[in-house]
Amino acid sequence: IKVIGGDDLSTLTGKNVLIVEDTIDIGKTMQTLLSLVKQYNPKMVKVASLLVKRTPQSVGYRPDFVGFEIPDKFVV
Repeated sequence: IKVIGGDDLSTLTGKNVLIVEDTIDIGKTMQTLLSLVKQYNPKMVKVASLLVKRTPQSVGYRPDFVGFEIPDKFVV
């Protein structure tokens, strides 16, 4: 995972962080991003996603805030 424009994530130390995502499919990318962000010891990390797909391939990740849970279909 590459964080564009986030070359210096040390600014997250001690801060409240909210990650906003449009769609979470399997959840693996978000888990990887969270482990990267947590290396910088933020005070708190929360994730909000507009859409979360119900898919059998899910790694079991569930964001803190969900707009809609949708079937495992392609979304435009």
